[in-house]
Amino acid sequence: MLVERLMAINRIFFENNPWPEGHPVKSFKWGAKLKDDYVWFDFHLESADYYSERDIEDDEDLEYETDWAAPIVWGNYHNCTLSTNYWHDGGFKVCKASEYSPEFLDGLELSVDMHPEQIKEWDELAFHIYLLGHDAAACHKIRFVRNPSNGKFSIFWVGRIAQAYIGDYEFRHNFKVNLSHCDMPKVEQSITSQSTRTAKFPRLLAWLRHLMPKNTKIW
Repeated sequence: MLVERLMAINRIFFENNPWPEGHPVKSFKWGAKLKDDYVWFDFHLESADYYSERDIEDDEDLEYETDWAAPIVWGNYHNCTLSTNYWHDGGFKVCKASEYSPEFLDGLELSVDMHPEQIKEWDELAFHIYLLGHDAAACHKIRFVRNPSNGKFSIFWVGRIAQAYIGDYEFRHNFKVNLSHCDMPKVEQSITSQSTRTAKFPRLLAWLRHLMPKNTKIW
């Protein structure tokens, strides 16, 4: 049981996809910024390749009911990026600046974009996601728990995904993220994400990689 719990740390899970054990989180960046005397958080998460721990050979005779269930579809898109600041200036409100402290954050649960049907422009969603193409993420619940022994935080995060890339705009798919040993960020007056500072050429290579079949080398 302990081993299973440890294996679930720093992983992202997509309910009913071909990997019920989830996928490792390759990188996670947590930032805080000030907007009109309120603290806002930015998250930027990247998973490892979907098939990094267990490759699945597709059975050519097996027909899957949906792309969501087909390993070859996931393999073609490689990995997930879920971010508030990679493609846009999003993020989510936390508290007044005067309230921001480890004690305030400990045990806090935030709800973000719980009613996406009321948002006219999906560019205004707090998070954007690349999953099986450019999809959509909403209905987030994010809880912070502080470890008293070292002051670091665990983050327990659930939400829902719509496969917008293929024209399915219903948030029918659940996801879950478990993160540990996260440092509470200092509040910056403004945060410029690494992605906005990155040159266009490396970003182009990243896009090409998403479009190519797995194991294809760009050079």
